[in-house]
Amino acid sequence: MISTPNNPSYALDEKPVTLHADIRPPIPAAPGRTAKRDNEYKRCGTANVFCAVEPKAGRHFTLPTPNRSAAEFAQALETVVPVPVEAPVVETLPPVRRRRPVLLVTAGLLIASFVRLTTIDKGFDVERVLAVDVSLPAAKYPNPEPRAAFFQRVLDQARALPGVKAASLSSYLPLQGESWIDVVKTENDARPEAQLPTTNIRFVSPGYFQTLHIALRAGRDFEPGDRTRMVAVISAALARKLWPGLDPIGRKLNDYGRVQEVVGVAADVRSTSLDKDPVNMLYIPYWQGPRFSSSILVRTGMDPAGIASALRAAIWIVDSEVPVPEERTLDQVMSASVARRRFQMLLVLLFAAAALALAAFGTYGVVSYAVTRRRAELGIRMALGAQRGDVLRMVLRQGMTPAVAGLCAGTVAALGIGQYVATLLFQVSPRDPMAFGISTATLLAVSAAACLIPARRATRVNPIDALRFD
Repeated sequence: MISTPNNPSYALDEKPVTLHADIRPPIPAAPGRTAKRDNEYKRCGTANVFCAVEPKAGRHFTLPTPNRSAAEFAQALETVVPVPVEAPVVETLPPVRRRRPVLLVTAGLLIASFVRLTTIDKGFDVERVLAVDVSLPAAKYPNPEPRAAFFQRVLDQARALPGVKAASLSSYLPLQGESWIDVVKTENDARPEAQLPTTNIRFVSPGYFQTLHIALRAGRDFEPGDRTRMVAVISAALARKLWPGLDPIGRKLNDYGRVQEVVGVAADVRSTSLDKDPVNMLYIPYWQGPRFSSSILVRTGMDPAGIASALRAAIWIVDSEVPVPEERTLDQVMSASVARRRFQMLLVLLFAAAALALAAFGTYGVVSYAVTRRRAELGIRMALGAQRGDVLRMVLRQGMTPAVAGLCAGTVAALGIGQYVATLLFQVSPRDPMAFGISTATLLAVSAAACLIPARRATRVNPIDALRFD
């Protein structure tokens, strides 16, 4: 045991004996300085002696004790040197850095935003719907009539497949952005074109609303008898803009010179993007303008992948020369539409997890090192009668204090930068209390767990061993 002027050493029931070989040369006495020599402390058998060495003053205390009980040793120790009960075990701990709460809060906000985005009411159902894109060669199908006939035969084949509940056609799949946009007006609307509402155009077949489970608010779906008529189904939002407060069924709208009679009003759907409000939609029967490229939509009562090969074969029955690309489900289409937001969330979540791990390992390392360095102090406390619970609470309290301070500073910083992440959020406030609460609880729990391990080790310190080997 080596004593220094600023760190006196104490031993219970031990005595110094000269080492066989000095660890370092002894320091001779000089004016104002006592001689110093490294000693080895050994047990004295049944001798009941408490020894305290105070090199700074050059004094040695030897106090006999009536017996070997902890209370007698504690009383002797208290006589020689009183130890304040609230002396800190951990002198300095680095606070949790601000960036860690900021990253956790940001990750929480992005997760909440992503969950809100993927669970929002889309207005249509993507479950068990298979989509196959079909592109007709222009050289073989130059005219609208053969194109319309091809798609009608394919729909008939698809509806006859086992397990198919509904099949339809659409010129553009949902959640793939805006496509054909036109300016529409009522028959007697004299407003300039710049003031007229715009709408997205979809060429669909009868059964489209049934396939995607889009509700019809008024009127009906398209029927085979509509082939000789100019009819259309409009969205509820477009109906409110063209005929506010009026029933649009039976009224006519003008789409760049094509006068369409409204036969139905469909519910508003997020057909262009999940993070955008529903846009105006004008649904037109596909036979009025058959596209070269369209998508076959099939709703099944089983896994859509199970009928993919059968649907491909149905298309080749109609025309074996038509290329059929890889099919996909509407679930996959929706997943691809939110890929950018998912990447942002996962990236920030990865950094937040790394910061949380650094905070946990850093806190554990510092508290563990501090407990190891202060084993003698812990032994003195327990020799003076401190209970294990008292030591555990003290180490936890002093280890968690800088963590809580860093958490408070980081929370304030997260509130300050919320405006910068607001553009990445969907229907979630940058000061969302749930995100802040979960992030705070997570960081507190991890910090407490990191402090608990060395704190429990501190409660198992043997006072005699701690003082002997300090």
